[in-house]
Amino acid sequence: MQTFLLQIEEATQILLFQMLAQELGIEMKACPDDKNDTENLTNYLTKNNIEEKSQEKNTALESEKMPFHSLYYPIQTTYRYEDLLAIVAQFPEDKLWTFSDLQDETIFPETTIKKQLLDNQLYFMPNPSTLHQKILNLTSTYLTLFVSENDLGDVYVAPVSVKIDENNALEPDIIFISISKKASIGMQAITVAPDLVVEVISPANYKKLREEKKARYADFGVQEYWEIYPQKKYLKIETLVQDPLSQSSHYQIFSEAEQNGIVRSKVLEGFSLDIEKIFR
Repeated sequence: MQTFLLQIEEATQILLFQMLAQELGIEMKACPDDKNDTENLTNYLTKNNIEEKSQEKNTALESEKMPFHSLYYPIQTTYRYEDLLAIVAQFPEDKLWTFSDLQDETIFPETTIKKQLLDNQLYFMPNPSTLHQKILNLTSTYLTLFVSENDLGDVYVAPVSVKIDENNALEPDIIFISISKKASIGMQAITVAPDLVVEVISPANYKKLREEKKARYADFGVQEYWEIYPQKKYLKIETLVQDPLSQSSHYQIFSEAEQNGIVRSKVLEGFSLDIEKIFR
């Protein structure tokens, strides 16, 4: 039996090595954190007569080893909505979740399931229906073509996090970021207010949660908010206005259509959409 000593400090690399070891059926454990113990173990492993050491010493060394890196989930190819619920169940019910928790690879694996944070409360969205996906894809296609042809910025499709602060992070279905804000887009999340967001309304996106998210978008400064209702074939576009008395921001309807008709965007000047193209 061969034994190798690797020094790995980066969390992402640890996870990659752990996944590879599991695939190959190799046992992977960590050395003790204490410097003297680590030096002793290194000297021990570099000797030529590893297999000749006494069983007692091997047993003592094994007892000192700690798990290489704790994961809250088993390593698998894909993760379902139920898998994420099982992860959360390992934490106290009153845990105040943060954006850093969502980015922690030891807590949550990579998945297409939307993870949203409202006042430190965590919400998962089950995988959408095929109708939801069809409307989402068509809408994003028309928006992307217009934005690209006019060199206005970038269009993103979920799952992409909009980090409002450490306690609030949302994942709209579609996001438009104007070219002037591109420099503020991070690798892990969008930390600047999008110019436009689109939500395709599904049964899981119940009214109370939808209204709370909408209020966060307004407070964050998202200038245009779309709601698309697949069953009613209804598309509503609202724009951000400020109440001169209360100095608070809220949305008011700018354009809407049901079953048929054309809607127009204020943020994307010149953009119009025949809703039959996405509801057909």
